Formats: sequence, structure tokens, C-alpha cells
Amino acid sequence: MNLPDKKHIPIAAAFLGYLFVQWYGVFFMWYNHPGPLGLEDSAGYMSRIAFFREFPLFDAVRDRLPSHPPYAIHEIAHPYLFGVLALLSGVTTETMFEYNFYIGLFLMGIVLFLLFRKIEGSPQFLVPALLLFAFYEGEGSYHGFSWVVPSFYAILLFLSAVIALFYSRRPALFGTPLIALLLLTHSTGTYLAAVLLATRFFTTLLEGERKKALKEALIFLGLGLLVFLLTESLHDADMLQRSFSSSFKSYRHPAGPDGLSQEMDWSGRISVLLGRVTEIVRSHDFTKYFYGLYTPLLAFGLFRVVKNRQYPLAILFTLLLAGQLAAPLLSRVGYRFFYPLEVVTWIIMAYGFSGTLESLFRKRNETGQGGAPFIRAFPFWLLLALSGLFYYNVVHHKAAHQYHVKFYHPKFFDERTFLDYVDTNREKQFIIFSEHLRSYLYLDGLWRFSGIRPPRKYAAAGLAAEPENHIVIGENPRLYEEHRKGFRVVIPRRSALAIRVEGMRPGRYRLELVDTGMHDTAGLRLKHGNREVSSWKRDSLAIRYPEKNAYPAMLPPWYRNPEKPWPLFPRPFRKNDIVRTSVRHSTELTLDGRTKLLLMRNRGKKTFLHGSIRIVELQTGEMRIIDFDRGEKSVLETETGLLYKGVLHPLLWTDPEIRKPFRNMLFRLEKNFGDVKAFSLYAKKQPKQRKKR
Repeated sequence: MNLPDKKHIPIAAAFLGYLFVQWYGVFFMWYNHPGPLGLEDSAGYMSRIAFFREFPLFDAVRDRLPSHPPYAIHEIAHPYLFGVLALLSGVTTETMFEYNFYIGLFLMGIVLFLLFRKIEGSPQFLVPALLLFAFYEGEGSYHGFSWVVPSFYAILLFLSAVIALFYSRRPALFGTPLIALLLLTHSTGTYLAAVLLATRFFTTLLEGERKKALKEALIFLGLGLLVFLLTESLHDADMLQRSFSSSFKSYRHPAGPDGLSQEMDWSGRISVLLGRVTEIVRSHDFTKYFYGLYTPLLAFGLFRVVKNRQYPLAILFTLLLAGQLAAPLLSRVGYRFFYPLEVVTWIIMAYGFSGTLESLFRKRNETGQGGAPFIRAFPFWLLLALSGLFYYNVVHHKAAHQYHVKFYHPKFFDERTFLDYVDTNREKQFIIFSEHLRSYLYLDGLWRFSGIRPPRKYAAAGLAAEPENHIVIGENPRLYEEHRKGFRVVIPRRSALAIRVEGMRPGRYRLELVDTGMHDTAGLRLKHGNREVSSWKRDSLAIRYPEKNAYPAMLPPWYRNPEKPWPLFPRPFRKNDIVRTSVRHSTELTLDGRTKLLLMRNRGKKTFLHGSIRIVELQTGEMRIIDFDRGEKSVLETETGLLYKGVLHPLLWTDPEIRKPFRNMLFRLEKNFGDVKAFSLYAKKQPKQRKKR
């Protein structure tokens, strides 16, 4: 039996270490997370996957879709692939989106291993490089390995094309399909393809093959022009939502305070352009590599790259750096071009680190004299120490960023019950009050439901004409953002919130308005029996994230003790579980056993409530909770109501910032799904107030 080469064991261990760190990071972030991870951003990716899960043959009938089909040419590959995989495997879109993280990181590990082996096959390069990229995270602004979406796969294809174009025997055969796929994966694909082809051109020139370089350039330019013209014709025929040209326009800087205008003279235009570049150059992510603490690591890596004639790597780095400096002049999102530059920078730094190890720990030569004298080795010891500090920073950044993502934008939404409710009411029109319909279209089957409408003027007219045929979907996420927005209970001026207290024991009670969104209680009177209370106590209230079962049972060392800061870092990963600070208003009252209703009268301006009302018996501490956030219709309408002009109505709801066509409408709760609720139209217009005589 042949044993494996000893040098392969640490390499295999490093690859497994890469998979463990990256995969566990995904598991950690998704573990018991309320709703999809990073919902504000991920809903767009999932809705496109869901579309191709429903229509893999592009057979959708457009006038029956709730939204325009996502046929954007520059990002069609990722959603189509995972949409088909979701269909074939029978899993939900949300589950497939999570699987996509594991699949993508595994493929990236394979590509990194192959690329590193082509650059230098020694364990002293492969092992540190794989373990370094095990902790590569990126940032929210330009993504990274933490966010496995089309931009991630663009980098994966970019690195694959580097292998094909510069380290394979048949660059055209393997490189051409990879570049074509790159163009269909992400909007930066055109930029990355141009960098690859330019690098190929200059590398071929350095090899002394001018005719070959010119021939390849003409062939690739011709193919690129053909693809460009084809997509433009499909876009003009309304078969594509966005073409390459429309994608370029979306990336351009708009005119305005941070853009150029026709009225500017040349000095003004130059000033604006230089300001954009300066903003990128002064960013922390740029400075730490190019004129900061870790610049010596990059400089030594570049020195070693050039010394060992790794010209493709050097040219790639140069072009990406130039592209990053030029990007702010052409794009409003120039910072996103930092992603490929940082990846190549890390590869060069890892290459330099292997040189540091070689200089310090190379084997003794045949004469028995090995290693450099201490004075000559001292700079390498400094580089080793600096490399250790960089690695320490990398590990800390990964853990800190993943803690941020794990608790970012939670949405407590009973999706299964919502889909059952939609299926039960498919004959009705659903008007969804959300910034983007994609926040719901990722749910399986909704792309095939033509009854979904955004809150436009025509939808308001249909709702007013046929309220019985419409359902309104509104939101009010409790922990999504610092300031709550969305639908809440409304108490008009000169009305009262009625709370049924019949059957409650006589005694002293405290009524608390918890996280209701009320800034003050001016004009609010609490009537119980023949008494009326107008004084309220105001307390600060911490709204906390429910961390029970939020963490896996076993945590690697870098995830432990999130409340304690690491050495050299002033802030912990997670100081506490407080999401935001709210207010609690309270007052005390006496119930005599005969009182049937508490009336919370509004003598001030119109008031809106979310959160909950608590009635606490002071002697026993027993608590009764009226939960506007989670309460069911039957419970809320049994316990409360709106008293207006002597008539008791059910609780009425609206959004204080609702769009103008719906501003005079009041709604009644029909079903509560958590942060999302279903309503019906109760009144087209709020009753007018009687004028005082």
C-alpha cells in the first residue's frame, strides 16, 4: 500500500480547515435566524431564483406576472442555475439560497487550491494561503466571501479564468467559455473580463509574441461585440429587462451634489472627479494595504512576484489597482470594484509570506550551514510578526462581521401560514405595502399568482370600488430597524381605545403602554368607572433581541465570549442584546369589580400605536398583555375596540406614512403573521369631527 506523500497531508488539512471555517461561518449566521439572512438584500436574489424555479423554460406569460420577469442579462446565470436546482431537488427557494452558500464556498475552495498550486505548489505557500482565505470575509459595501451571491460567483469565474488563460495549455479553449459565463453572472463581469483580456494581451507581449497578442485581442473583441449587439437587440425587443448598456447606465454617477453638471467649468469638474477618487483612497480598506500598516507585506509580495516572473499576477494587480482608481470617475458605486483587487492583493501577500517562511526556516545546505545570520534575518522576523498581526486582524474581522450579519434585519414572519392564507384567498387581489415586491416573491408559488399588486393609484381605486375582493398586506417589523415603521392601530382625535376588563378582580393595577411608538401622552386620559387619570409616568425601555437558542451548542474559539473585546480592539462583537431604546408610559388605577371598560381617551392629536398594553395587578404581579404586534384578530377584537361617537368599532389600522391614494382609508386586521399582517378595508374615509358650536 502506497502512503500519501508527507507534503500532501498539511495541504489536505489546510483545505479541510478552509471548508470548516467557511462552512461553519454560514451555519453560525443562519442558525435559528428569523427569516432569510440579510433580507433587505437577499430578497432580490431569492425572488429571481424563485422565478426560474417556477419558469425554467422561460414560458411565463408576462401580463399574468406580479412583476417584470428578471431577465437581466448580466446576472441571469446564478438565479437560473439555482432555480433549476431548487426545482429538481424539490426544496424551497429560501432553502436553496442557503445551500448556495455551502456550494459556492466549496467551489471557491477548489478554484483557490488549483490556482495556488499553479502559482507555487509548495506546502509553505499552499497551506498559509488556504488558511488565510478560510477567514476572508469582505465587507457589506463590496460583499466578499461572506455574501455568496452573483458578485461572489463573478470572482470565482474570474479566478477560474486566470487559471485557464495563464496556467493551462489551451487558454482559448478553456478561457473563452469562462469569460462568456462571467459576462452572464454579474454586472462587474464586463470589467473583470476586460481586465483578464488586457492581462492576457500584455503577458503575451512580454513573451515576445506580438502577432499572437494582436490576433487574440481581435478575436475576443469581435466575440464581445457580437454578444453585446445580441443582448441589445433582445432588450429592444423587450425580451430582456436589462442589457449591458442599461447596466452601465445604472452604474454611472448621477448628476447632482456628487455628480457633474453642464454648468460646471473645467476646474469644477476636475474637483468633483478628484473628490470621488480621494474618497476611495482615504477609505480604511484601501489605506491598510497601500499606505498603511500592512503595506510592507504587500510590497514584499510584489517584489517576490516580479522576482519569480509571476508576470500575470503582477499585471492583474496593476490593472485592478488602476481600475479601482478609475472606477469612481465612471461609476456611482466605485467601491464595489475593490472586491477583486482585495482578493488578488491577498494572494500576493500570501505569496510574500511563503517567501518569508522560506528565508527564515529553509533547510541547512550540504555544508551544514543554513539560515541567514540574525541581522540579515531580522527584516523577515518583522515581516513574520506583521503577518501574524494581519492574520489576527483577519480572524477578528470575520467573527465581528458575522455577528453583525447574524443579528441584522430579522423578520419574524410565519411564511407557511401566509402562503396558506394566500391559497385560501386566491380569487382576491392582494395589495402589498412593501418597498419591493421581491420581499414576497421569493416565497414559492407567488410568481404564479397574478393577484399581487403594488400600492399604486389604480390599486387604490380597485380597493375602494370592491373592498370585498381585496386584501391589504402591511408590515411593522419589531426588530428590523432602529425606528419602527408601518401599519399600527390608530386612535383619532376625540375617540377612545376601549379595553374590556369585565371579570377582573378588584384591586390596584398598573396600565403600561409598552413600545407603542408614542413620544408623549399629552391629551391622553384613562377613564375607569367615574374616575379619569391624566398623569403618566415615562420610563426608558430597552428592546432586546430574543437570544434564546440563537447560538449553536459548540462554538469555535473565535466566536466565543462576544461581549468581551479582543486585545487591540476596543469594541466587543456584541456588547448586549439591545436592538433599540424605546419608551414605556404607565399609570395606576383601581378596579372595583363593576367596571366593564377602560377608556383610553384621546383629546390631543391623532395617535398611532404598536407594541403592547400590559395590565399588571400590583398585589400579585399577574399580567394581562394586549399584543398589537403578535395578537390574533379574535383575541384583539374581543379584548379591545375603538369607541367613536358612541359607537364601538373594531380596532382600526393604517400606516401614518401611507401613500396618498390610501391616506383616507382605515383597515381592519384579518390575519396576523408576525411582522406581516393582512387587512381588509373598513372605512373609505375617516368620520368627520363635529364642529363646536
